[in-house]
Amino acid sequence: NSLELVTTGTQAFAAITSMIAQARQSIEMTFYKFNNDEVGRDIAARLTERAGEGVRVRVLLDGYGSRNRPRLALDELVKAGGQVRIFSPLVPYPVRGHINLRNHRKMMIIDDKAVFAGGMNVALEYMGNGAGHGAWADLAYVLHGPCSGDFTQLFESDWARAAHEEPVFPKPRMAPAAGNSTVQLI
Repeated sequence: NSLELVTTGTQAFAAITSMIAQARQSIEMTFYKFNNDEVGRDIAARLTERAGEGVRVRVLLDGYGSRNRPRLALDELVKAGGQVRIFSPLVPYPVRGHINLRNHRKMMIIDDKAVFAGGMNVALEYMGNGAGHGAWADLAYVLHGPCSGDFTQLFESDWARAAHEEPVFPKPRMAPAAGNSTVQLI
């Protein structure tokens, strides 16, 4: 595997947009926060464009963390053929005892062979230029190689959970070796 740390919001935005542009078959992403700000709307527009080009796009967002999501932009994504699911929506389920069941994952998988993951959400305070009050200092990474298949399996499990379905675990395409890092998803 190859693993590259991403240490600034500017680098994170560049990495995520570059990976979206490089996708040929699929883009799967799950984020705790996907804000209705210039970063969130930009990413949603790029996903919509790729879905319109025939790339399978699936987006899983946490019901609480992404309550301020760009709804209109995500509606356009669905119209273009993408799919959006909400993990543990706040309504109508809070009385069923799982309001505290949140999905804090932050990851994007491209073609089952490249992953962006870590602590950064899709929001201006994470992926902006770092200037101004409220900017987060966080880490992410870009991974290429066989370990990306483990991220695909994790995404499939969360995707099914959001729809109250049994997960389907297709055999992931084994990504070729891409570097000399030993990586294990925990």
